[in-house]
Amino acid sequence: MSLRPFHETIVDAIKRCKPSPSAGEILHLHRLIMDTKIPSNHDAILEALRKYWDFPGSSKWGLEIQDVEKSLREQKQKHLEEQAEHQPKMTEEEDYRLRR
Repeated sequence: MSLRPFHETIVDAIKRCKPSPSAGEILHLHRLIMDTKIPSNHDAILEALRKYWDFPGSSKWGLEIQDVEKSLREQKQKHLEEQAEHQPKMTEEEDYRLRR
């Protein structure tokens, strides 16, 4: 069995969840998402969650939905900031050439 990246596994798990009045299964995945450092593909996870929660009555879990979406957006922002920190800085000469 080959291991897959977290985002692929969690998106598949979300897709396997069936909307239910208790929403217990998906809420366990919310907790997992919020407790895990997710390095990439935050948008794929957000999209899978939005598709799951697109059913009448889902607003009952509005706070839980907002919490997990906020967590993913914050992780994405932090990931982008960390990437930017690790990008090589331009020298003054390179910057000058680009501006010409």
